[in-house]
Amino acid sequence: MSNIRILLPDQLGSHFHNDHQGEIVILVPFQDLWKRKMHRAKAQWWLSAILHKKEELGARCQIVECESVLDFANNFKEKASVIAPTSFANRKAFMNKDNFEKLASRGFVTSEKEFAQWFEPRKDKRLRLEDFYRHARVLHSVLVDAHDEPIGGQWNFDADNRQSPPKNQTKLDLKKAYYPVEDEIDKIARKRINDLEKDGYVFIGKDELREFAATEAEANKVFKNFIETRLNAFGPMEDASLTNDWHMAHSLMSAPLNIGLLDPMKLIKAVEKEHKNGAPIASVEGFIRQIMGWRDYVWHLYWIFGENYIKDNNYLKANNKLPEWLENLDTKNVKANCLKTIVSDLEQRAWVHHIQRLMMLGNWCMQQGINPQELVDWFDRLFIDGHPWVMAANVIGMSQYADGGKMSTKPYTSGGSYINKMSNFCGGCVYKPDVRVGKDACPFTAGYWKFLNTHKDKFAKNPRMSQGVNGLKRLKDLDQLLKEKSNTI
Repeated sequence: MSNIRILLPDQLGSHFHNDHQGEIVILVPFQDLWKRKMHRAKAQWWLSAILHKKEELGARCQIVECESVLDFANNFKEKASVIAPTSFANRKAFMNKDNFEKLASRGFVTSEKEFAQWFEPRKDKRLRLEDFYRHARVLHSVLVDAHDEPIGGQWNFDADNRQSPPKNQTKLDLKKAYYPVEDEIDKIARKRINDLEKDGYVFIGKDELREFAATEAEANKVFKNFIETRLNAFGPMEDASLTNDWHMAHSLMSAPLNIGLLDPMKLIKAVEKEHKNGAPIASVEGFIRQIMGWRDYVWHLYWIFGENYIKDNNYLKANNKLPEWLENLDTKNVKANCLKTIVSDLEQRAWVHHIQRLMMLGNWCMQQGINPQELVDWFDRLFIDGHPWVMAANVIGMSQYADGGKMSTKPYTSGGSYINKMSNFCGGCVYKPDVRVGKDACPFTAGYWKFLNTHKDKFAKNPRMSQGVNGLKRLKDLDQLLKEKSNTI
């Protein structure tokens, strides 16, 4: 057994080292982390988390700065243990090097071995999240009774968790959320990012007060506050948006979870306990599904789909470049209120919630034919919870339908009516959600019908898309729509 444990920057929780009593080395691979234009708030927060971990562990921990994980692995000759990294590149860096004791991955609910056992008899069939999620619930005895039947009488409460936000409100009527308080370590991290910028590294977006947990203790406080102030509202409001409520009833757990600060099973068990204390089953099940179901699922698909999944998939032949306003989070010329609001929020803190990512940003990019490989890279760099394993299936499969249905059964696209139903964004917008032609046309509504027309041959036999394709025949203004240059932003 080695006396040294190597931790990568996304392995910062105690469950990555509580079985090791010796020296801890935390890698900070500058080229791997900062060589692409990362969001400034993400960079400062992540470096703060690393520095806080060093402070917590004290003298037995050292931070090793290196060019890359591969460079470190090639030059480190002592014996050390390393927990399986979360990317193909970093796993290959330690491969075939006998001085490293390679430990199984941590930070997820279902192990890679357990997933492989579930996957093997299904590998030639269409994979479905719902099938995996039910299997995981039974496997880990979560929200099931003594007969492995679902608590509450059904496995999935999605239908109860799609409520529109309350009328005539710009924020939910909830108690105050807990946000961490910055300390001297945050100042050190911020100065280091500024120094990197002077050295030629490029960061975009703002970096004001840190709003995401950077320590295990902070993450536990954020989670405790979520249970006390937001869990009950989480389910019904998880898809909704309001102009002055940037995270609504969401937990803000994705960022600390994805750098390993918390063990996801502890969160699941805590929320499951809250159901016994009276929390509504739809909210409890919805939260558990996001972590035990969706998060674990995209993690395992990252490995199942393989290293070339991102590079090789562009089913819709989308090759337009990401526009500069979106690349640089510049909203000064954006008129569409939904896009202006969420891109401004993204500029502010490197985060917007999942529906704003899927049904607004992702939907817009798919309608506009933005190259999916470029988009994966953008989501990875700009979102505080972004990592290669997170964005592969989420963007290529779910958001952009670039894998042609390997990940999801339909493209997630809609017109402005969906945004109008699920937010208050349309009320103050210069565009009208029910208009598809002319100067008042909503970019999403015009974009939806143009997108369907462009790809009608691909979607005509898709049972979840054929109705929309058939609807093209009933559009009296289709010729006008296709001739005119629609509003885009």
